[in-house]
Amino acid sequence: MTDTHSEAHTGTPTFKDRVLRGVAILGLIALLLLGAWGIIQIAFTLYGFLANTAPTSPSGVVQKTEQMVATVPGTIQSGIPFTLSFTHQNASGNYAYQFSYSCADGLSVQAPLPTGGTQAVACNTPFNYTNANAQVQLTAVVTGTAPVATTFTVAAKNLATNAITANANANTTVQPTKTAVVPAKPASTTKPSTTYVPAKTTARAFYGSPDLAVTMGSVTNYGGRYSAQFTIQNVGSNVAPYGWTFNASLPASPTYTYTSNAQQALNPGDKVVYTLGFTPGQNGYSYSYPNTSYQYPANCGYTANYTYNGVANYPGVSYGCNTTNYPYNQNQYNYNSYNYGSNIVTVTVDPNNYVYESSEANNTASARTY
Repeated sequence: MTDTHSEAHTGTPTFKDRVLRGVAILGLIALLLLGAWGIIQIAFTLYGFLANTAPTSPSGVVQKTEQMVATVPGTIQSGIPFTLSFTHQNASGNYAYQFSYSCADGLSVQAPLPTGGTQAVACNTPFNYTNANAQVQLTAVVTGTAPVATTFTVAAKNLATNAITANANANTTVQPTKTAVVPAKPASTTKPSTTYVPAKTTARAFYGSPDLAVTMGSVTNYGGRYSAQFTIQNVGSNVAPYGWTFNASLPASPTYTYTSNAQQALNPGDKVVYTLGFTPGQNGYSYSYPNTSYQYPANCGYTANYTYNGVANYPGVSYGCNTTNYPYNQNQYNYNSYNYGSNIVTVTVDPNNYVYESSEANNTASARTY
């Protein structure tokens, strides 16, 4: 009988099993390394993306976006002060704030000055004379009878970089004032004719203050009626807003003062030539000369006793004397004299100090009528 022997598995790994296990371990390690490398690449990519889309400070810390909000009443009244308020959120560093308003026909804005007065500012021109950092009180003035819409802008300027980093807009409508009743003009004057002469070049950005100056021209007599010509010019560096007036003191008896209506705005260099007609007043009086009479009380030939204003002379030799009185009255002459009062025309521009000027020394000028 033949003994059949089958070799039993003893549990000892073979060389082939060892190779397969080593390859599996290496594959797992490679897979883990590849996954970790991919995760690292994704993390760096996300960090770069976030860093490029969010503002950072110099230290690299992500900052929130700056935001500004400006508010103004939806409707404001011409000539009545109103408040422009604003907030600046997420600001970092030191800032200065600038205000401006959009251009509209007949619209001007008065801004406060550190001295307590106000200054007319041109449209689309940044300003902030008082360094306001939360609100500013302004006054809008509009001519005409129709409402005017405008937009106020607040801009934040970073003092370190000198760049505008944020801004905000606020819209409003300016309502005109009620039409004032114009008093009747005296018959002794006529409304002056005007000739507007704009400056040859107009500055795009105004600065400083306006300066209204008046100069006298000719004063001409046309058969008793006079014509006075004078010029008012803005010799300053900013706009003289609508609303200023002028007075003209005329040589009447008593002296008459002509007061103008509100005048137009004048850019730097602009001027208006006025011609004002008037008839000077006169006061007359008369007197008689002489106011006494001469009388000869007696006629005694060629020698006479006579009296003059009640004083008797010494009598002389009389021949054929009689007592007949012969009165002799000298003819009476009447004289007339006329007083034309002052012969000076004086013009004063902006007598009520409506315009904040750089100088008021040139606001008055005079000329003689003859």
